[in-house]
Amino acid sequence: MLVEHLRNFSESILESLETAIITLSKDGRITEWNKKAEQLFGLKKENVLGRRLKDLPDFEEIGSVAESVFENKEPVFLNFYKFGERYFNIRFSPFRNAKTQLLEGVIITIDDVTELYKYEEERKRRERLSILGEMTARVAHEIRNPITIIGGFIMRMKKHLDDPETLKKYINIITNELSRLETIVKEILEYSKERQVLEFTEFNLNELIREVYVLFEEKIRKMNIDFCFETDNEDLRVEADRTRIKQVLINLVQNAIEATGENGKIKITSEDMYTKVRVSVWNSGPPIPEELKEKIFSPFFTTKTQGTGLGLSICRKIIEDEHGGKIWTENRENGVVFIFEIPKTPEKR
Repeated sequence: MLVEHLRNFSESILESLETAIITLSKDGRITEWNKKAEQLFGLKKENVLGRRLKDLPDFEEIGSVAESVFENKEPVFLNFYKFGERYFNIRFSPFRNAKTQLLEGVIITIDDVTELYKYEEERKRRERLSILGEMTARVAHEIRNPITIIGGFIMRMKKHLDDPETLKKYINIITNELSRLETIVKEILEYSKERQVLEFTEFNLNELIREVYVLFEEKIRKMNIDFCFETDNEDLRVEADRTRIKQVLINLVQNAIEATGENGKIKITSEDMYTKVRVSVWNSGPPIPEELKEKIFSPFFTTKTQGTGLGLSICRKIIEDEHGGKIWTENRENGVVFIFEIPKTPEKR
């Protein structure tokens, strides 16, 4: 009687759940299909029990994933899986015998997250529109300034056509403003384009850091900046997209130079973290207010009078989205440090 009572109690719980439950035997045949599963997929329990899951219409992929759980003996989670017109969060869990711990089947739990998916898509759409509006205003502002300056100096040049020295000075100013325009357009295109095809190669990260230093060496010398570089592993090898990581280092060093100013200090450190590498770019500039630490990585956010505010957001895109790493900033040692970590070998995505 007790066994029968417990069985009925368990079945009652199973049928009352708002989560669809499907269980499979070792050969992939359906052994349980609760009421929520009937409601979601329109298939009665008595019509599917004993059948192979992957043989049901539209269940081929889900059945194949379940088979992989048998092979790998590890749980699998599918987030926002599209099934027909709806979206599900699906978890595949190995079912083991309590005594022997041998794998006896797979438990599949399915939650309908269609409304959540629609909400997230709408939120992203509104966010994109907001960023687009902000981008339009920022671009218009940033482009208008150099164009106004260029136009003004062209008008002045017309009045000094017989003065070579003045013309030379005005041409240099116009050239600088054109260079600034080019930088603005380049950053906007860099941020707005879809994820590009990455070229992962193995290289010595320290060599790349020294290569970036050479690009700024003259500027650092002219500004009398005290620069140093330290590493705990001279042969710090990493498999990544070299060009993209170089872009991050260029942005961070440029940011450090602007922050520390003349007679300042910059220190770059690279560390071997076993499965990952860490690079720190410290400068002796003023601390970043706590409320701005996260905002500075947001698109178009800047505390500077010039610039698009895309440099650090591009860094985050490269490190976190493209390389599965992490980037952040801290106030420390009478200055500010920007730190990023990436895996030594690319994560499978």
